[in-house]
Amino acid sequence: MPVSQRRFRRNATTMESLETRQLLAAAVSGTEVLAQFKDADGLNQVGSFLRAHRTSGLHQYVSMTGSKQLFASGGSSTVQVALRGGVSVNGAIKALAKLPGVKWVAPNYLYSRAKGELSPNDPRYAQQTGQLDVIKASQAWDTTTGSGVVVAVLDDGVDIDHQDLATNIWRNAGEIAGNNLDDDNNGYVDDVNGWDFGSSDNNPRPVLDQQYNFVNSHGTLVASIIGAAINNNLGIAGIAGSVKIMPVRFTGYGVTVTSANIAQSLAYAANNGAKVINVSFSIDPYMNDAAFAAATDHAYSKGCLWINSAGNSNVENPPRVALEKALFLANTDNADVRYETSNFGDGVDISAPGVDLMGATPGNGYDMALGTSFSAAVASGVAALIWSAHPTWSRDQVAAQLIGTADNIDAKNPTFIGKLGSGRINALRGVTEVLAAPRVRGLKGIAAGATVSVPTNTLSLHLKSVLNASTVTASAFELRFAGSDGLFNTNDTIIPLTQTNVYAVGTNLLKFTLPSELLNGKYRFTAKGAIKDPFNKSLDGNGDGTAGDDYVVDFSVAAAPAAPTGLTAVLPSYSQTEAELTWVDNATNETGFIIERSQSSSFAVIDRSFTPPANATRYNDWGLQQGTTYYYRVKAVGVNGASGPSNTASLLVPLPPPGIPTAPGTLTAVTPTYSLTEAELSWADRSSNETGFVIERSTSSTFATIDKTLTAGPGSTRYNDWGLTAGQAYYYRVKAINGAESSTWSNTASVGVAPVAPSAPTTLAVIAVAGDTTAAKVSWIDTSTNETTFELQRSTTTTFTAATTTTITVATNAVTHIDIGLAAGKSYYYRVRAVNSVGNSAYSNTGTFVTPAATVPTAPTGLTALVVAGDGKSVRLTWIDTSNNETRFELVRATSIISQTTITLPANSTSHVDTGLKKGTTYYYMIRASNSVGDSSYSPIVSFKAQ
Repeated sequence: MPVSQRRFRRNATTMESLETRQLLAAAVSGTEVLAQFKDADGLNQVGSFLRAHRTSGLHQYVSMTGSKQLFASGGSSTVQVALRGGVSVNGAIKALAKLPGVKWVAPNYLYSRAKGELSPNDPRYAQQTGQLDVIKASQAWDTTTGSGVVVAVLDDGVDIDHQDLATNIWRNAGEIAGNNLDDDNNGYVDDVNGWDFGSSDNNPRPVLDQQYNFVNSHGTLVASIIGAAINNNLGIAGIAGSVKIMPVRFTGYGVTVTSANIAQSLAYAANNGAKVINVSFSIDPYMNDAAFAAATDHAYSKGCLWINSAGNSNVENPPRVALEKALFLANTDNADVRYETSNFGDGVDISAPGVDLMGATPGNGYDMALGTSFSAAVASGVAALIWSAHPTWSRDQVAAQLIGTADNIDAKNPTFIGKLGSGRINALRGVTEVLAAPRVRGLKGIAAGATVSVPTNTLSLHLKSVLNASTVTASAFELRFAGSDGLFNTNDTIIPLTQTNVYAVGTNLLKFTLPSELLNGKYRFTAKGAIKDPFNKSLDGNGDGTAGDDYVVDFSVAAAPAAPTGLTAVLPSYSQTEAELTWVDNATNETGFIIERSQSSSFAVIDRSFTPPANATRYNDWGLQQGTTYYYRVKAVGVNGASGPSNTASLLVPLPPPGIPTAPGTLTAVTPTYSLTEAELSWADRSSNETGFVIERSTSSTFATIDKTLTAGPGSTRYNDWGLTAGQAYYYRVKAINGAESSTWSNTASVGVAPVAPSAPTTLAVIAVAGDTTAAKVSWIDTSTNETTFELQRSTTTTFTAATTTTITVATNAVTHIDIGLAAGKSYYYRVRAVNSVGNSAYSNTGTFVTPAATVPTAPTGLTALVVAGDGKSVRLTWIDTSNNETRFELVRATSIISQTTITLPANSTSHVDTGLKKGTTYYYMIRASNSVGDSSYSPIVSFKAQ
């Protein structure tokens, strides 16, 4: 369908993160390859070589027709070179690599969709609100709403005609629409509102299927969360509601994602004025793609802030976080708790809400969004707010402010400390605070004063702030060995540190290698106070709030326990399914041992491990599978770590003698005295070659249905089955098994479980219901497993006399009940008991609740009257609701003392739009709250003159 004829409809499908459509490099294009040249005009370099060497081997591979330059950066250029039909891609790569000035040649990879990184959107993930409040967006809007900043959205398309986005779509000022010319000479014809690199045209909207329905809405959701128009009486408010969105489509329905269109998308955004680039997409497959790497370098050199989703696979440090020129976002809910599918790790830079965010979908629709895709969108919006508030700042300064003003959420995520970035984004702090001096988290895996036992020749410094890259130099770090005396600054040795990664805005770990493994002794690592952030503030090394001091951490390296030797594994004389392990303990400082068991000699999978105490030299492993070979090894464990493994010992557990086992006999089933809901089974083992027993349980004497199958090991003669239901009869039978053979069933034994009355509920409590003075919330602990209902009694006397008591039936397993319709200023008493067919439990403790006396509601305050944008005959009235017991509001409008109109509004209202006003007339408004007791006083009068 021609671009001009595309029609748009709403896609009502609830969106999940595009992270669910991870791309995998599965093939390469046979029609072109990619190359980077040292020259800024690589395409011309290829053409010149072909003209000068007409008989060269390159001619058989390369065609200038269809070849094009993708982008240039830093004096280099990246080129897509067209191939002649049917030629070898590898041959073309080898031929091109021989050209002078070639930096690299690579295939144009074809990426296919694959399942992965599923972002659940089940009914249990009910709609939530409050995400904007969590990041304090509305308070930040008092400072800025993001004007003057361009955010590129690299995705599956953006509905640029959506009512909530149209006014905020980027307009290429250098391009004249519809003249079929590249007016601004940027390489793209009529790219007025962005570009579609999937279809190579100027329409970045999501595509339609044959029924004219939108196929993709992810990019529109992302764009709207970043920058839906604010204060326009339509739909939603974006985080940065005055920003300009640059749509760049590189994926989506019908698109074959290639190295070229990914790289060109990044270059296009960087070359055309985007300050922030949002990529809510898995870039894991591209991490070894040369064209992608070149484009990331180009975007970084242009000063763009790249914000990317961390992913939704619940994995630590996915491959993408190795890209240190981008910031990666984890997903939290509006209680600041990490969402269960969000990726995490020390490669994550920051977190943001991404659970049930409302966003726009194509065709003027709206829907809920879930996933790190949308956490990234929140971060891009806040970054735009910061840049708008500080338009002269650099990319590194904006990133430092974004990272440094996040709220600490460690207390809500105790098992993910250091793995959700610097915390959860705070928009208000981002646009208003002066950033504190930069900090570091510390050496990864080495606490201050710790003793390290595992030999290492690497160190990693975990950063907490964005730094000034020019100050992250070799001279800024030092590792000092205290020497044989164990004292610093006497006989010290300075150990050379080699930094292995180049610092960038998204670097979280500075990695160092050492000349050799550290010897036993004391060490001091120092990061010097001369390190600065992008605002030229020096390091706060000791965390005291003042800048300019070193970060210093002392640690020790000490030996782990000596490894055990002489491990053996044999069958004891009394069991054919047990391993008797013995070893020599060579250590004097172990605190215990770890025995590892595997069915592989390489220990590829450890199927079981055991932990004998210190000084142990033997251990028995029982319940082994006959006919299986097991491998064992043992390590000594101490306060300084674990030793290396011992030798490996193996044991083949023999198969039992052949033949069908004899059936068990004399099966009995009784209820033990210590438990009324347990069956104690016993039988006679009449076989000598069984490998185990199978026990079947049924509630039918004919075993018409088997409700549970149990197993017991060889030689067993008893089994206890617990968790039985009171009042139910159970029937049991047992047989011996030997491989594929089994005996006949034993006799049937039965046991009846007597029914019992339920146990009494405990800990009854009564509290008020927020916003309702005539209701009480009663809660208790259900201690029973067999009640059918609860009887909750409410009385106005402590003796619960019949005349003053009301009994309320509550469903089984309930632990709360809301009691409504209570009288004001009165005392109520509650108690509860559990009920079943056998009888009733005792009552719980008694809870007391006193309803507050009825009062007149308090008066509304802060009444204001503002013109509705674009409509001078309508006024928006807002006020503060100071009462919690009104049943309505009465808004009075007057043009004179005798011309008054009262408008009744519902409880909890805080605004009203009054329409149809007469031009030139002045209107006066006042408001009061009312309930059955009476009316509050009126608010102060405000006036409004209709235009």
